[in-house]
Amino acid sequence: MKIVAISSLGPEHRFVLQQLDAVFPIAAVLQPTLPAAPVVRSRWAKAQRLLRNPVKIIAERFNDWWKRRREQLLEDTLEAALFSVDAAAWNVEQHRIHRDELHSLETLAWIDQHQPDLMITAGCPLLRPALFQRSRWGTINLHWGVSPAYAGEDTLFWPLYRNDLGNLGFTIHQIDESIDGGPQLKQGRVTADSQATEASVTIQTARLAASQLIEAVAEIAIQESNQGASPTGPGQLCRRRDRQWYHDLSLWMRGPRSTSQNT
Repeated sequence: MKIVAISSLGPEHRFVLQQLDAVFPIAAVLQPTLPAAPVVRSRWAKAQRLLRNPVKIIAERFNDWWKRRREQLLEDTLEAALFSVDAAAWNVEQHRIHRDELHSLETLAWIDQHQPDLMITAGCPLLRPALFQRSRWGTINLHWGVSPAYAGEDTLFWPLYRNDLGNLGFTIHQIDESIDGGPQLKQGRVTADSQATEASVTIQTARLAASQLIEAVAEIAIQESNQGASPTGPGQLCRRRDRQWYHDLSLWMRGPRSTSQNT
């Protein structure tokens, strides 16, 4: 079975894919991490925008700064927890592209060149059918959240924020044109105590998801098909822009949470 992965290769994504690679070798990883070209504004345009709404612009800039710092702190914590200091480099072909090149003709040709039986995504932008239908057995996604309860982004943060501890975990599903709503192959929940943080929950989720992803791929290899069950129950879409610095501050100031699991 020939597998191609699409991933930003953050520590939790890389950990899961490396665990899979030890059992089912991954042929190559497409890494859409390089930023798209920024919008260029003149100094005068920037000044006008600031003068029109100074409070909003200052808040946006602070939130952007905090987001970068928060993500770096999380990445450093995950790296230290999931990988040993002397961990060997991952010897797999990695092809980095700009995010806005994900559906370019060049990228599609790169996929076709590898002729994948199965594609796996873990931490990547939304895919269009022209890409996710390119492998023989389709594409499956490792979603860092319990879907459909929490679809989208930051889906291990929001259950903590809302004290919805029964909905912390992952979902492995087929990719279709929905957002994290495709037929499900595996789903797992982790147990969070009153001291749980986004980092500690992500570490638990990565370790559990790795073993379940191996099982899911093994079942696909045996059946030579990719079949899942349609998700049921209410859900919500979490967008990255919904999470602001004051949400993080609020969660931190609350301190230890109740361990009752609200589902």
